[in-house]
Amino acid sequence: MNYTKEQIKNAVKSKDYKWFENGEYNLNIVGIRNSTTNDIITNKFDDSLTLSYSVEGKSLFHQWVITTDPGKYWEENLLNPHGVAIVVPGQYRGSHEV
Repeated sequence: MNYTKEQIKNAVKSKDYKWFENGEYNLNIVGIRNSTTNDIITNKFDDSLTLSYSVEGKSLFHQWVITTDPGKYWEENLLNPHGVAIVVPGQYRGSHEV
């Protein structure tokens, strides 16, 4: 699914999360889980990742098709006895840096 920067920005702000607009490379990285799958493992890249930021006063927006869920194989053949990683919904400000 394709989204606009405004749709993403509005969704982020509607959750009372911070939207970064000031500064160079102040990244807004947003993962969107496909809500039509009803939490069923599809083994498909059916989610989205968007990236919004500014460079030299120019606003940039990118979007990619991704998956936010592990595939069926990895749920059945665990590498880690504690399970597979799934990103918990929320905002993780300052969790990564260059």
